[in-house]
Amino acid sequence: MRNGSRNVFPAVFYWEEMDAVSRFNKRRWLTMKTTKQKRLFMLVPVWLLLFGLLLWAGTASAGSNPLHVAVKKGNGISVYTASSGSTKAGILYNGYDNELSLDQTNGRYECYLTGNYSVWIDLKKSSQIPEPEWHDGMDNDQWDADYAEWKKNLPCDIFLAEIIEDDSPVYSTPQNKHVLVRHAKGTLVRVCGEFGNDYLVEAYSAGFVAKNAVRKVSDLTTEQRDFPFIYDKLPVQTVYASEKEPVYFTTSANGYNEQSTYYGYTENTEVTVLRDLGDWVQLEYGMFVEKRFLDPEGAHSYPTAWVKCEGVLDRLNVRYSADKDAVSHAKLCSGIPVHVISQSDQWAVIFFTGPNGGYRLTGCVMKEYLSFDGKNIEQSGITQVRLKQDLGGDERGVRFYEDGEYAGLPAGTLLNVFGVVPPNEQPFGHDRNLSVRDGGRPLYRDLEKRCAGACEYGNRHLCQGQLRGPDADGTRSGSQGAVPGEGKDEGGGPPARGNLDNREI
Repeated sequence: MRNGSRNVFPAVFYWEEMDAVSRFNKRRWLTMKTTKQKRLFMLVPVWLLLFGLLLWAGTASAGSNPLHVAVKKGNGISVYTASSGSTKAGILYNGYDNELSLDQTNGRYECYLTGNYSVWIDLKKSSQIPEPEWHDGMDNDQWDADYAEWKKNLPCDIFLAEIIEDDSPVYSTPQNKHVLVRHAKGTLVRVCGEFGNDYLVEAYSAGFVAKNAVRKVSDLTTEQRDFPFIYDKLPVQTVYASEKEPVYFTTSANGYNEQSTYYGYTENTEVTVLRDLGDWVQLEYGMFVEKRFLDPEGAHSYPTAWVKCEGVLDRLNVRYSADKDAVSHAKLCSGIPVHVISQSDQWAVIFFTGPNGGYRLTGCVMKEYLSFDGKNIEQSGITQVRLKQDLGGDERGVRFYEDGEYAGLPAGTLLNVFGVVPPNEQPFGHDRNLSVRDGGRPLYRDLEKRCAGACEYGNRHLCQGQLRGPDADGTRSGSQGAVPGEGKDEGGGPPARGNLDNREI
């Protein structure tokens, strides 16, 4: 699992943005750092037995292999470039947490420090101070005392530092020239290890910076090692957001980055400010937001760009990270307007929603398939379809299913299909259409046939015209329900405008 950047859960990205606090604390939840979490964990087998889900529990629990660096001598653990341990890569400091691969090779486990850089670790040597164990006869007060004493005595060599020059690059690997983000002067980072002339640092995301690019601010205790706990009594301000003008946090304070936090807000939200960085602020979880979003009278719009594909059947992959091998969690037709949160040389972090809000889609796209002036957009893959049957909705009225519980879309509703959510993001293995009503809000439409229903995927007479073509960035992925003999035989996406106007599906 590639989890060095702390936010790589591709399977959840086609759902709307998760709560910032819960996503940031995902690592701490998995490692069960608090007493409350310990107690809850102990009750899980009982709950699962009641519901007959022990098999599921065994599968889920097998997915976590936490790393907590805590050694009795020295400031951390040596890590290696390969499982053989022949070449030392660097040192991870005491206090560093992450997750390891589940299977060991040559007695070592692989650990991803960033999205595309991993090292190999001897788990027994890296965790020499085990957590206290619960035993029969122990009460909660005794457990609390034992855990507090254990945590107080844990070594922590992670330290707090600040970036000393504007536009300082953060690289994906040590001694590498691929820049993930550029940090503004004064940005606070946690230094978690050293790799030759580079430090492994974390602000919100992880990466490598030259040692001479940062200045130490202070040591950190075990309790302080995560951003929300570094300082007390920080100022609280309000981020002003709405359904029409959502606000997204970023991973740097200058607009140059190719990593998304996926934290979007559609209502006014209080945030704790860690540091003032001029036109930006750094928040307590290490993320960043422009100051204009803290001003109720400020300009709250993002730059607009338009998807630009060469062919009428092409779609642009919206990926969960800036990598052509990363999972595509949606595909957008040419001509669709998107809003640019940040960008690097080759990638843009974007979100899509309607002029009045509605379904929101966020991710990374290749910049060469965007038009920033709205010109030279030759084709539009959008098509119109008309529902054969009523579809129920969700509470917000942005997702629609056969068995939706709330008021939905009546039969006969005319929809513009502007993209798809591909099978690799779906639990049932079928595309879902992303649509919008004329003059309305974007919506997410489930087209899987699970009972007598509106849209029977794989049935030719109900799915005619689901033509297939290449994705805009050159990769291919199949689409279910295509009409044999029509269109190209690679890729997956909605049909071209004009082929299926007003066709029922």
